[in-house]
Amino acid sequence: MRIQEAIQYVTGKSAIWRARLLSKNGATSLELASPRPGGARSHFNEPLAPISAEFQVHSWAMFERYLSYVVKKTPSDFGEKTWNPIAYHLHNAYEASSASMDTWTVGACVAVEAILSLVSGRTKEEQDREQSREDEWAKLKMNVVAYVEAQTQFSERARNRARQLIEMAGSMSPPLKLRELARQGAVDMENVKAWSKLRNRNVHRNLAGLKVPSVAEYAQMYAQLQRVGMLLHQLTFHLIGYEGPFTEHGETGLATRHYPLPESTGEAEGQPSS
Repeated sequence: MRIQEAIQYVTGKSAIWRARLLSKNGATSLELASPRPGGARSHFNEPLAPISAEFQVHSWAMFERYLSYVVKKTPSDFGEKTWNPIAYHLHNAYEASSASMDTWTVGACVAVEAILSLVSGRTKEEQDREQSREDEWAKLKMNVVAYVEAQTQFSERARNRARQLIEMAGSMSPPLKLRELARQGAVDMENVKAWSKLRNRNVHRNLAGLKVPSVAEYAQMYAQLQRVGMLLHQLTFHLIGYEGPFTEHGETGLATRHYPLPESTGEAEGQPSS
């Protein structure tokens, strides 16, 4: 299962086995599986394009890093029929890209938030430095929650809402977390902006977002989807510790860049809203 997940990542396509040969204790068995329902054709791009000169060497390094990650990060009690979390979210993004552009947008944007939840927005040194402040903040929130619980003159619904807001206070929102990762050189800020625009328009849709896009807007939407796909790859690189070339899918064609990215020297402009 873990090898299958790693194959899916380097190819950017769903890869569910149909036949496998097993050998154990001198006995050999052949297992066949029926095809599973799935999208006809995925439009999700590979993290390193096969036509690039670096593919033959560095795709194996990427495969190795990804496989090591999913093996290490999958609980030991998970069986071969259980997804690793990152592989599951990426698989959903692959499948969503085979449907309409709206479906692709929702699937990719949701996958970004899901994978982002696996990433720490601060470096290890920063986490250690902030630990005492976090502990103090946690104690303060506990005291405030206890005070809210004592306010029995208010309804349970109102107190529950207050508890939820207090628990959420101080947590890093996805846009803020992505901004911090961009500063560290883990993701491109332009990709974050594209994700923010699509997320606000398609996932958190309002009345203004119900307008049917024009042909030109669909072309812009497609370009933004390419960037969201690259954002998913960069988040995954950060998680698995990959360093090396990757493919940037731009409006003018393909380009090869190196990961990790240069760290930002200042505040990025046009930050996504939280």
